[in-house]
Amino acid sequence: MILGSIDTTFSLAIQYTVNFGSGPVPQAAVFNADDICANNTGYYPAGGRYNVASLDATPANSNTALHGAPYNLYSQVADREFTVEVYSYDQDNLTQRKESNTTIEVEIFNAGLFGRDTNLTCNNPDSNVTEPVFVPFYNETWSTISGDYNVAMRNVGFRTWHLSSPDGGAADHHCSNKYDETCFQTLYTDVYAPEGNCTAACTSGGSGCYPCLKTYYGNPICSRDNFSIRPDAFVAKLIDSNQSTDTTYTPTPVPLAHSKTPADGGLTNSSNVVAGYGYR
Repeated sequence: MILGSIDTTFSLAIQYTVNFGSGPVPQAAVFNADDICANNTGYYPAGGRYNVASLDATPANSNTALHGAPYNLYSQVADREFTVEVYSYDQDNLTQRKESNTTIEVEIFNAGLFGRDTNLTCNNPDSNVTEPVFVPFYNETWSTISGDYNVAMRNVGFRTWHLSSPDGGAADHHCSNKYDETCFQTLYTDVYAPEGNCTAACTSGGSGCYPCLKTYYGNPICSRDNFSIRPDAFVAKLIDSNQSTDTTYTPTPVPLAHSKTPADGGLTNSSNVVAGYGYR
């Protein structure tokens, strides 16, 4: 008997669907020897027509990369209002801004839900951690939104959803929110009726037209940068359980603006550890 070995590698290409409770989401992946044992926990979403960035990130048309400073999202504080800008790009040149005339949905999502695959997390419609808002574009390249979010998470990003028309572009509509049944039923009649989907939800007397259209024609695009939302404060409480009989006592929290004096051994200057917010 003669024994031998062949030094070779194989690739595995698969196509599959994942149902997170909102309908099947088609996926495709190619695995090779490098992928099987990879330990890549970075944030590398696929670029798309829309993106969300911090106000002073200033996306430039000359930028040739889909990631980096022009698309930065800075760390924020829970329950503290901050402002970001939503940008529209040329679908055929994702670093060139281009006007849009539609309304898109914007939400914050848990970017660390699936550690190995950013795009799988992005495509999961149930990975959002905030209620979506509708952001209109009126033949513009950008729009501004502000909000404060009662959530603190280490790894989040913004995600946009737009409805695609049968020709592949973004559907032209300006519905105000997901409950705007009349608007979405009109959109269905004008654009999607020949497709045969969502007939019950989007015809007269139906309900849930937008969620149905989103299932069939929704396109998720995740921000080109991720960020953190830090807790507003940490409060520590010490009670001597062997001697204290007052189990209902609640200490007064130290105000956020409080700072120790040098005699207390504390800091004299604040440190900007999140965007525009000074901790002491």
